[in-house]
Amino acid sequence: MAGFLDLPLELVTMIVEQLCKDSNFGNRCTHALASVCLTCRLLNNFGTKHLYHDLECIQTFWSLLIRTLIKRPDLAQHVRSARVQVQLPVDCPPDVKTYFQERIENAHPDRETEYMFKKRPYQFAAAMLASLCPNL
Repeated sequence: MAGFLDLPLELVTMIVEQLCKDSNFGNRCTHALASVCLTCRLLNNFGTKHLYHDLECIQTFWSLLIRTLIKRPDLAQHVRSARVQVQLPVDCPPDVKTYFQERIENAHPDRETEYMFKKRPYQFAAAMLASLCPNL
């Protein structure tokens, strides 16, 4: 009996792409794509670029997303659009904060970086995401 992976690669690609485009699923398409990525290496290669194509950066998981994009710049290459939905206060892990403080201070030594972390965390979250994703 033939399985899903026995299909031509063009068809597998089209099926994975359709998961991402189907607006009837809404947020569930992300879960479907994540499940596809976890099944095997071949489907992970097809699904990962679509999983990171359109990001929604919400309060609970934004720091995990940022940390992932710092450690895996290859994933950041796939991001084409992003929505940032964070509210005060934004919890920033120390390693993420240090990463961006160093970059801000190198680019603008006269700026007070602590101000951005405390007074404008929503702008800080958007700036971090934009700085990591070259195709936004």
